[in-house]
Amino acid sequence: RTATANRCHDEEWRFGCRNVGLPSDSDLSYYLQSISEFPLLSREAEKRVTAKVAALNQLELERTYLAEKLGVENPSLQQWASFVRAPIDSFQDELHAMHCARDRLVTANLRLVVALSKKYFNSCSSSSS
Repeated sequence: RTATANRCHDEEWRFGCRNVGLPSDSDLSYYLQSISEFPLLSREAEKRVTAKVAALNQLELERTYLAEKLGVENPSLQQWASFVRAPIDSFQDELHAMHCARDRLVTANLRLVVALSKKYFNSCSSSSS
């Protein structure tokens, strides 16, 4: 498992995804509290993060093409770096940064969904009173 995969697994565990079925109220409360601890993205940060995610998506398309070309399911990191003409060390570091950017964008979007849901819920609650 890669460091990114470990981090993602750890976050899923921490956010209560370990349960099968519907989350309990305490799991949901903990999840909402957990994501609220992450700062929102500024407009400039969102542009930077989105650019990194777009670059990651492009690299993943190139990896898929390479896998088909080589007739393998998953090309090695070395093969992938060579295919995109990148030094392996910087390629690995940049991939990690891109995965972190994707995680950051997902977290920021979850915060946005929660904020909009709360506004909607509150407006529906106050209009039905």
